[in-house]
Amino acid sequence: MVDEVAVATGELIASTQVRLVLALGGGNIRAIKVKEGDRIVKGQVLMAG
Repeated sequence: MVDEVAVATGELIASTQVRLVLALGGGNIRAIKVKEGDRIVKGQVLMAG
């Protein structure tokens, strides 16, 4: 049972450095489907190869 609920606005800041992403098998990345600041959800396509 939950006795208290709090709602707040905020910002997610990565705790690690940006990581390099490469296409599998040396292919090309045709499109990047997101931009900096976008909100994403689990399973969302981020890029197309």
